[in-house]
Amino acid sequence: MSFHPDPTKTNHKPVPPVTRAKASTQKSKGKQLASLLIIWLVVAGSVFVWYGKKQTDPMNQVEAFEEAAAQKDGKAMAALLTPAVKEMKITDDTGQQLVDYLNENPDVKEEMVKLFKEQAVTKRTADIPEEHPQLILKKGEKKWFFFDTYQYEVQPYYANIHVNFKGTAITLDGKSYGTTKEDEAVIKAGPFAPGAYMLVADYKGEYGKEKTEMTIDFYESLSAEASFYVEMTGNGVAVTSNRPEAILYVNGESTGKTIREMRKYGPVKRDGSVKLSAVYDYPFGSGNAEPVQVKDQEKIHFDIHPDRQDVYEGLRKTIVDHTYEWIQAFENQDTSYLTHVQDDDYFARQRGYYNELSSEGKQWTGSFNYLRFDLDSLVISEENGITYASVDAEVNITGRAYSASSYEGDYIDDSSDFWTYGLKYDETAENWYIVNTTKIDGLSGSNIETTR
Repeated sequence: MSFHPDPTKTNHKPVPPVTRAKASTQKSKGKQLASLLIIWLVVAGSVFVWYGKKQTDPMNQVEAFEEAAAQKDGKAMAALLTPAVKEMKITDDTGQQLVDYLNENPDVKEEMVKLFKEQAVTKRTADIPEEHPQLILKKGEKKWFFFDTYQYEVQPYYANIHVNFKGTAITLDGKSYGTTKEDEAVIKAGPFAPGAYMLVADYKGEYGKEKTEMTIDFYESLSAEASFYVEMTGNGVAVTSNRPEAILYVNGESTGKTIREMRKYGPVKRDGSVKLSAVYDYPFGSGNAEPVQVKDQEKIHFDIHPDRQDVYEGLRKTIVDHTYEWIQAFENQDTSYLTHVQDDDYFARQRGYYNELSSEGKQWTGSFNYLRFDLDSLVISEENGITYASVDAEVNITGRAYSASSYEGDYIDDSSDFWTYGLKYDETAENWYIVNTTKIDGLSGSNIETTR
């Protein structure tokens, strides 16, 4: 006998209504939690994006740059820098040199900050500026996988060191860059961060031994490569002169350089085959120093004085012109004719002569006959860059004093006076001027020259 269940009957108990309501509530809470989770994720993501962008905003780097410069904090500045090439070192000293440079050149700092702010806004951070190419604001590695970071990339500099002597060892920033194998060689060194570095050149060769040091500064260069010149003098000789602008001559040939520029001439053989001299061009003529044979001297001084003939010609012309003016001034009783004199006592003396004539009711007229110059009496001196000279001369004039009313008077034929004329050269006016006159008894020299 088989058993068939009655489909109208069941062994399951009916679900109470309360149990079904509870399940519905739990399902609703799950949806709410999911919604809250989504909202939280959106908010958290937004905060993450906001915070990430804020932390990596390039303007932060600009502000940090300004702060480090303002506080003169080299260490903080160095932390903002990264080398453009891995061979270049960035140290705290690099940062300190940068902040020192910016504070010494506030206009440069202002221009750099302005450029960095423009780059931060436009995000065009890879452009190298023409005026201040030492730093560029550039994108770095990603932060938290999503956000761009920014840093100041320090551009490399290279030094082309020109050395005139073979056998010169070059050290720059404590690193050896080798020894020159020939004269007029070029050694390339780098890369360097912008800043000042000590260059040491050590020469050992046929002209002896010599060591020189110089500071090179890349901040002053706008080019990625800068040239520096090392002039070794070897077994040279120092040169000085009372006229530093004089040109140095070697065996009669001009070096084209002044004593001031040269300072030390060399290398030079010391077997007596080399003679040094100097020539200075005065506005009124030349000046020469006696040639000196180079032997064992460490220093040669050139005492340069004007050429006597050049000075004499200037004095002679001035005194002759003055004599003609003196005649005009006496005839007109007016010192304004005397354009070659700078001596108040002389003017006062002339006015005294005019007053004496006028008080007697007389006039005077005259004519120039000759001047005789005693060249042996010529004396030349220099003081504080001014050239002075004096010379004795005989002045012969024919003159006639006459009554202003009757025109009658006495002739004085071939009247001579003897004077020592003192003159100085005015470089601004480019003229000699009489600054004093002293009456003397006569000419004592044997070298006499006459001008008529």
